[in-house]
Amino acid sequence: LAPPGRTIAAASAADVSCLQSTARKIWGEALGGIIQATSEPFCNDIYDLQDPLWTLYKDSIVLLGDAAHAITPHMAKGSNLALHDALTLASAASGAESLQAMLKEYNAARVQEVARCILVARQLGQLRQGLSPSSKTLPADGSAFEAALRSRGLPLRTLPIGDLFEPVWEFAEARLPHAERGFYLQVDESSPRRGSKRKSAWAESEPPSKLRSIDGADVLQITGVNHISFETDHVDRLRKFYAEVLGFPVLARPDFEFGGAWLQIQPGLALHIIERDPNKPSHPSSRHPAGAALTASERPPERFIRRSHHIALTVPDIDATRSALDGRCARYAVNRVPGTSIVQLFLYDPDGNGVELGNFDCNA
Repeated sequence: LAPPGRTIAAASAADVSCLQSTARKIWGEALGGIIQATSEPFCNDIYDLQDPLWTLYKDSIVLLGDAAHAITPHMAKGSNLALHDALTLASAASGAESLQAMLKEYNAARVQEVARCILVARQLGQLRQGLSPSSKTLPADGSAFEAALRSRGLPLRTLPIGDLFEPVWEFAEARLPHAERGFYLQVDESSPRRGSKRKSAWAESEPPSKLRSIDGADVLQITGVNHISFETDHVDRLRKFYAEVLGFPVLARPDFEFGGAWLQIQPGLALHIIERDPNKPSHPSSRHPAGAALTASERPPERFIRRSHHIALTVPDIDATRSALDGRCARYAVNRVPGTSIVQLFLYDPDGNGVELGNFDCNA
């Protein structure tokens, strides 16, 4: 094992002697015998990130693949991580309303997963070569190997979790015998699968879902109406009407990048007046008689609901809510309220009415 900053690619005679003398002990009889029989072995350096990155983007530059998470080969996962990066970034791009929103969503989805993989791969390599600080000997069998990993607090799974990969987990659960799954299909309490409609047979410690089930279908848990939103080209005129004519108290409002006003209808229920988005696509009214709904292809993308007429409902668990929507293949856009932990999901009902779901009580 080379210390940081030193290369051992140009193997010395001592390096070769050490490699061959320990080959059978470290690599087993078959591979160890081949190593010992190789007269002129060579070494390739293996690099990873000593400290995993916790931000994968800066300004308009984003990192994917080895640039974001150089990893040792002991999980056989480097290419898969890069593909997962690309898939996640494309998914974020499809629903984000800005470049920064896209990069933030990508970073939030990937940074913990890739950091975990870097550390697990490093520990795997150390264990395989008898270099683990926590063990003076190599694990005697598979159980000892898993126990050594668990002792370092590292989750064992190697298959990604998340809604995009839920079909893979479901296929494995349905088709792969339990004895053939191995530790790479184990899910820990600290990393439950999102999007799962049923408890995994191999993850008995998985926490219960925050959703209730009726006839096998996931149902959202709605705890109340948080606010009603009106869009307008005349924010001040509308604010004065509701404040002065109807007597609604004016509320403090986060520093959004567009104009608006918040007023209290009653305790726990607000009216949000929102400046109309000039970039929102419009459709000729002549094509749509009064009361006629726009088709899904005619509606503006879901991200525009944020600044349109809509009703906002409170949910207790935003991740469980996203899982339920994903399970129903519902399209939605995601936004985070500046300076808070509130996450907003925007979607249309079948008639094209805007609906917002948010964890509005998370900062209470």
